[in-house]
Amino acid sequence: MASAQLSLALITADAVLRACEPGGVRVAVQPLVRLEDGAVAGYEALGRVTDDLGSGPAAWLDVAEELGLRTDLELAFLRAAALAGAPPWDVPLFVNVSAVTLLDPRFDGVRAELPQHVLELSEHDRVEDYAALLPRLRAWQAEGTPVAVDDVGAGYANMASVLKLRPAFVKIDRSLVSGLDRDARRRAVVAALHTLARASGAVSVAEGVERPEELAALRDLGIDLAQGYLLARPGAPWPLPGQLDEVPAALDVSDADDAHVLAHRVTAAFARDPQLLPSIYLARGGWLRCIARHGQSLVLDGIEPGTGLTGAAYATGTELLVRDVTADPRYRQAVPGVVSEMAVPLRLGDEVVGVFNIDALRHLTDDDVAEVRRAARLLEERLAVVGAGEQQDSLLLRLGRLVPDVAAAQTVRELAGSAVRAALGLGAFDTVALWSTEGAVIGLVEAQGPDQELLRELLEPDLLALKDLVGSLSSCYSGGHEADLASGPTVKLRAAGVRALVAVPLRDGRRLIGFLIVTRRTGSPAVQADFVQALELLCLQVGSRYAAITRLAELEHTATRDPLTGIANRSPLDLLLDDRVAAQPFSGGWLALFDLDRFKEVNDRWGHAAGDDMLRSVAELINSLPESLAVRLGGDEFALLLRPHRDALDLCEQLRMQMQELLVRSGADVSVGVAAVRAPEEVRLALRRADEALYQRKRNGGAGLTVWTDLAAPAQRHVERELDRRALR
Repeated sequence: MASAQLSLALITADAVLRACEPGGVRVAVQPLVRLEDGAVAGYEALGRVTDDLGSGPAAWLDVAEELGLRTDLELAFLRAAALAGAPPWDVPLFVNVSAVTLLDPRFDGVRAELPQHVLELSEHDRVEDYAALLPRLRAWQAEGTPVAVDDVGAGYANMASVLKLRPAFVKIDRSLVSGLDRDARRRAVVAALHTLARASGAVSVAEGVERPEELAALRDLGIDLAQGYLLARPGAPWPLPGQLDEVPAALDVSDADDAHVLAHRVTAAFARDPQLLPSIYLARGGWLRCIARHGQSLVLDGIEPGTGLTGAAYATGTELLVRDVTADPRYRQAVPGVVSEMAVPLRLGDEVVGVFNIDALRHLTDDDVAEVRRAARLLEERLAVVGAGEQQDSLLLRLGRLVPDVAAAQTVRELAGSAVRAALGLGAFDTVALWSTEGAVIGLVEAQGPDQELLRELLEPDLLALKDLVGSLSSCYSGGHEADLASGPTVKLRAAGVRALVAVPLRDGRRLIGFLIVTRRTGSPAVQADFVQALELLCLQVGSRYAAITRLAELEHTATRDPLTGIANRSPLDLLLDDRVAAQPFSGGWLALFDLDRFKEVNDRWGHAAGDDMLRSVAELINSLPESLAVRLGGDEFALLLRPHRDALDLCEQLRMQMQELLVRSGADVSVGVAAVRAPEEVRLALRRADEALYQRKRNGGAGLTVWTDLAAPAQRHVERELDRRALR
């Protein structure tokens, strides 16, 4: 005690000022280890004064606070952390900072120098001004910088303050962890804090783990991460954690009673080395499904035979060892930093039933390769006993209740709406968006949920990257940890606060027609495999229904089109003859019949190819009027239905003159008969009257326009002369 007081007394104002200068401090780092599989989930930067004299950083901070220099010393520690660089494996750097320093305007510049990081606030330090602190924290959190609350369970802060800060990590104080295996009250408090973390969407972290018994008790409670001397002491960047428990002399899978337990047993054994990322795939309906894995931030699932190194090993039945993944175009990135990959096919008898895959964050050694091969043989031997059968999916029942609406959709728009509603109905996610990749650009068809505006704002490059990501897979989803979605095309979504994501392609048979994405900001970042498979089945149904709708539309279009000219054939006109509702838009309009004069002579003189070209040109003219229906009745006869228009007769005459100019060069002309459509039910009557007017025009020599009227003959000739006069003006 006297020695500590003496060293504390030696911390003078000048010593603190020297510590705040460049080189006055340094950092040691300590890993945070995931208890599930032993992977490193982050590193904490721990400040050290270069000329410490044995006092420790806490004493220096206390003296600096008395001198009004605490923020200066904290900023010096942060600058030293920035100089350490980014941790390996794309994990974040946890940095300690007080609320007072967070409010200091100098902090923004120092923060900009840090690699990917987590802001760790100590519960020992009372937050005096939430009103000023929270807006700054929220802005950083929205940019993708998580917050951790340190020393929870010891100090000033209560549970309400933890909830106010919305931390991504809740770090349980070492005073509660120490001896919890022998103290039921400590275990109860730690369990409650873990429950609080889970309920608020945070990860629980146990600090100060020093004994194997404590570690075992934390595992039993379901704690997510651990940190302490048992795993690794603070050191120079970047220490690797010790093994969480003793490695067995031989991998024992003799008691694994199904394929999933077996696969998890093997991946857990390899996960003890944080630089080896194992995954096991079994064939399901012709695709490779991931049934166990460790460390991948994006799970590439539903792999088609031949796709990637895993799919290639499955398709060929050949082991693949790639020492440098950058040199092999088949490599698909599931986590940044992979150096080597190995894929070993799994066989039952003569049949390849799956693949054991290793992504390595270092070059695979000969010992690694031998161990992977040995594990693959053990997998095969046990699969021969328990089988590679597929587990039944409880979400299938829910999916079965949702797909009838998808199957009943009659248009592409209805289909998109029912697909998005069905995806929301599966639960687990609150926002869904569907894009179409048909045409020159990717178009958003439908979006629903609280984050739909975020998805609507994705730019074309982001959408193209997402399309490329899922184009050869059956799905892609976040891997279940805080650092997920922080690379590749999901970075923007991660920065906006998205915690979990599933992306599924939409296919019309083998052709990619779009993709669907579901997201959430709350809850665990983990995605359940059964949900992914249900979503894939939904998207298969959507793709199938899309194919049916589009094929039907194409058939209907073909059935109502004239093959030579491309305009409507008689079918749409025949529909209007007896359907008052369909004919309603033309009530009060006009029906005109066009018949080409001496068209046979054109064919005889110039040939049928020239005649067909002329018919196409006439059809193009007739089809040029807006809000009208142009119909080829057959041969050289056409019909035109016009909606109410005060200059409809003038338009018909102008159209006739344009045709005449086109036709006379070939020795042909055109006759037109026009009649009014006085009511929706009189389309048939108007057609007969227009035909009578056309016959009258033909009888009078053709090459003109006659309007059917029930007026006396002189009055009818007056109408026709007035039309001629208007046309000549």
